[in-house]
Amino acid sequence: MSLEVEVVLDPEAGERPPPGTPLRVQLRDTGLADAPARVLAEADASVGEEGGNRLGTVVLQVPEDVSRDNLSVWAHVDVTRTGDVTSGDYITMQSHRPPSPEQQPARLPVTVRPVR
Repeated sequence: MSLEVEVVLDPEAGERPPPGTPLRVQLRDTGLADAPARVLAEADASVGEEGGNRLGTVVLQVPEDVSRDNLSVWAHVDVTRTGDVTSGDYITMQSHRPPSPEQQPARLPVTVRPVR
């Protein structure tokens, strides 16, 4: 199943990341206790030129053979361009579960907030 993920800036975040800033979105399996989440799919893009809270959209391929109970979508806007999450970047700070396979087309807005 394809999942369209729209990365949206929290309205209270303040300044919008500049156009062209790298944007990474991952579908993670968070089902293992006390272990790092396993990345099942990922896509890269850049923050778009348009203004407003919408930063960009990517499409992830959701594996059909995985339990949806433990899936979460995570996003990182890499303002510092280090590849790591650092102060000044933007990330999702809550769990964003993909919709059920019956909901087509599958779309999911995820909100990012600044890392302080």
